[in-house]
Amino acid sequence: MTSFEGEEPTKSEVSVGKNFLTESELNLLNRIVTAYLEFAELQALNRRAMKMQDWGSRLDDFLKLGDHDLLTHAGKISAKQAKEKAHLEYDKFRKVIDLKPSQIDKDLEAAMKKISKSPKH
Repeated sequence: MTSFEGEEPTKSEVSVGKNFLTESELNLLNRIVTAYLEFAELQALNRRAMKMQDWGSRLDDFLKLGDHDLLTHAGKISAKQAKEKAHLEYDKFRKVIDLKPSQIDKDLEAAMKKISKSPKH
């Protein structure tokens, strides 16, 4: 994963596909979305009635205009299968992380070393 809040990803974050994009891929995605939303707003300001089917074909045209590849099929893995796989991998990751000392453990160890080195009263 390349994008998550905090020190480590959460289980819910592994279900979000864009969290696996590199910084440049995410930047590109954000720019495409922003540009398309601007286009959609212009359509609305010009009072052009659009059905959902129209928006789908307009999006394809918009992506083609920018020389972006179009998805032509749904792929071999369903969203449910992908989420299940991501959660299984996260559970493995979590077990490894949980075995490592936490920051509290490290702080406690440092404090104990400091106390053991201080002169006794």
